[in-house]
Amino acid sequence: MSAKSKNANRSILVAIGVFLLTKFKFIFLFLKGFKFTGTIISMGFALYFYALVFGWKFGVALIYLIFIHELGHIIAARMKGINTGLPMFIPFVGAFINLKELPRDAKTEAFLAYGGPLAGLISFLPAIPLYIYTEEPLWALVIHLGAIINLFNLLPVSPLDGGRIVAVLSPNIWFLGLLVLGAFIFISPSPMIVLIFIFGMFSWWSHLTGDYRHKRLQYERDKWAQLYQEISRWIHQPLTSQERYDLQRDYMQAQQQPHQKKPFMFPLFQEEKKLAYEKVLLTRQFIMKRWELLVAHEQEQYRNAWNQYADSTASTTEAQAFSQHDQEAEGRIHDAEQGPYQPEPGILQHTISITETKLADMDKELERHAGYYETDSATRWKVLIAYLVLAGLLAAFYFYSDQMLLELRQVMKTT
Repeated sequence: MSAKSKNANRSILVAIGVFLLTKFKFIFLFLKGFKFTGTIISMGFALYFYALVFGWKFGVALIYLIFIHELGHIIAARMKGINTGLPMFIPFVGAFINLKELPRDAKTEAFLAYGGPLAGLISFLPAIPLYIYTEEPLWALVIHLGAIINLFNLLPVSPLDGGRIVAVLSPNIWFLGLLVLGAFIFISPSPMIVLIFIFGMFSWWSHLTGDYRHKRLQYERDKWAQLYQEISRWIHQPLTSQERYDLQRDYMQAQQQPHQKKPFMFPLFQEEKKLAYEKVLLTRQFIMKRWELLVAHEQEQYRNAWNQYADSTASTTEAQAFSQHDQEAEGRIHDAEQGPYQPEPGILQHTISITETKLADMDKELERHAGYYETDSATRWKVLIAYLVLAGLLAAFYFYSDQMLLELRQVMKTT
């Protein structure tokens, strides 16, 4: 191209840039309340390393594509009323956003995850007419990079976006994604892919053991509820001698019981055996906790009674001294007018307050576990179609840009 044509192209690109900044200024207004410091610093570091290794044009293109991808997650989260931070960049890894609250269910999580690749697709669409008009290799690279980044993110492996999307269908699909990642590692080893594979294994394992964790949490929650009812009754109704004897007997038996060595159990195949072992430990723990709370409560009652008696005796003595010495004891009678001894809230009240908070947190966690992946068939079909359409479009642009780059390489060889 002639110098005149290149200058004309630059003018057109500047005009396009100004137009986009004008039309999309709402994005900057949308993010006005966020703190940009961490994002700008991490973006600068990432850009420096990318430019150092691949050149500044590649670095700018990569940062732009990653930022728009993460911005899609942020906008999707805001649409669902979930507060987030701005992206933080990690060189040669990518970027992440901090969710300040967890999604309510897998359907909401899928919506948040879908926003990233969708915005990523939109981010490189302007590069297509720019490449057609200018034939600048940079725009072909932007299309290629954008398609690769977002298509890779759609792999059905948690914590990638694709894994969080297909979880609405079934988290068991993650195993297929792990097989694909395993093939990638075998064909073209990469530290980042290995890291994602490890995290994916942990996520898949967490899903497989979810039923055990739910049952254990339910059992522990029941024990805390039982303790809450008992100590609430102790405040208003002292224990009978027989009840106290039974608690002490259970405590002595639990204390004398030899410590059980954790038996070997095959993961996944002996979850019931593992749960039974955990129930024994929890039962012993709460037996000892009940008795220790009762002893602490009785000691506290004794101290309160003694302090109240001492306070009453001191008040009587000061009153007598006032009648004998008149004004000399005025300061001491002022202390006596403060009233009888008022004990601070006791250990039982404190334990009840802690238990109420703990029970509320456990109820939320149990509710989240129980219905997190439950959704209707219509939603599953919508998610599946949206996932396949987005993956198909990204794959088409990947092969399209790959063909463009191949043609460019052939032209460069012939010139």
